[in-house]
Amino acid sequence: MTSTGYGQGARNALICGAVVAVVSFALAAVLSLILGRTIADCWRLSFAFLCTAAFSVVLAQWLYGRKTAGRVLLDCGPHPTWWVFLVCLALITIGRTLQGSTGSSWPQVSGTIALYVALLGFAAGRLQVRENGIWGYCSLLRWSRIESYHWAVDSTLLVKGKGFFPALGFRSVLPVRPKQKQAVDDLLIKFRPAPQAV
Repeated sequence: MTSTGYGQGARNALICGAVVAVVSFALAAVLSLILGRTIADCWRLSFAFLCTAAFSVVLAQWLYGRKTAGRVLLDCGPHPTWWVFLVCLALITIGRTLQGSTGSSWPQVSGTIALYVALLGFAAGRLQVRENGIWGYCSLLRWSRIESYHWAVDSTLLVKGKGFFPALGFRSVLPVRPKQKQAVDDLLIKFRPAPQAV
């Protein structure tokens, strides 16, 4: 993984974490008013709901993306740190096994399933330029959804999509092997001819 990837990845994690915390708290407050329970009690329920919703959206995007991506124009290989995702999966599995079924609840189970799916997606996924967009390991970013992109000096492609999260500073981080950078850039120029700084 490149230094740009680590830096933007940490920024992406902070953005997602902040959004989840705010939405989870707001949902917990609403549930607290409706159910007459404390916000702390309702927070676990709201977090479980968000995990389930996120998992459903990610799964739907993956299925739709696989169906509509088109043929592979260039395969850039697996994620540079695919093995780290497998190590994380192993550690989570060991932790859940040691914990046993005692204390397992819907928030824990739904959160664990969502995490498993995300880690498996990045461990098994590949970076590919497709006819209809960029397949970034486990989801399709359609050409029409790319607002701008920028190459970092370490051959990392930073892509700004359209929507809520990109407006907050979220960028797709796509490390490309230096020997494939020109081929990727040629395809980007073909499908998105006006690169901009992101």
